[in-house]
Amino acid sequence: MQKLITFLGALLVAFTVMLPVGALEIADIPDLPPDDRTWVVDFADIISSATEGEISRKLDQIETATGKAVRFITVPRIDFGQPAQEFLEEIFAKWFPDRGKDQALVLIAAEDHRTAWQAGDGVKEVITPAIFESLINETMLPPVQSARFNQAIRDGAKRLLAILAGEPDPGPPVVVAQVEPTPAAPVDPKTSTTWVLVLLAGATIVPMVTYFLMQR
Repeated sequence: MQKLITFLGALLVAFTVMLPVGALEIADIPDLPPDDRTWVVDFADIISSATEGEISRKLDQIETATGKAVRFITVPRIDFGQPAQEFLEEIFAKWFPDRGKDQALVLIAAEDHRTAWQAGDGVKEVITPAIFESLINETMLPPVQSARFNQAIRDGAKRLLAILAGEPDPGPPVVVAQVEPTPAAPVDPKTSTTWVLVLLAGATIVPMVTYFLMQR
């Protein structure tokens, strides 16, 4: 009996460890009031206050100027391996059931190292789906995969703000390829020996010839 209790206890501990820590379901996401002007919703607590303040100020200004609202949302983990895009679509529908035309959401799942986007038709007229795909896969995903979340959200916001302000799309960051230095050609030992002998001979013969000519 004691062995059975021990086994069941160990099984319970193992099952608990296997559960996703910090995973969120759509029911865990609170409603967004219609007049809410929170632009960085950091459920994962991975964005610094300085980054959040700077980006929020600029996103607020661009929404006032253009009517297009972009929000960044972070979560620790998406529950049960749910696709990030599906999870974000559920949040979008929950937050903007009838006013999503000029809204956009960009998601970072911190522990999953995943990104996703969702936008209304009004935003897509300015920021095309192709640009959004490039944004999350080329601009934001590389720093997210190396846990550089502040850089990811700064780079993403910078690109979106430029487009919403009517500027050309700056595109993803330019990756500079590391050029490996060309190794020096190996020196032939025979060639090296020949040159040494030539130099030694020259160092010996030239002084002798010079002395002989001076004696003449």
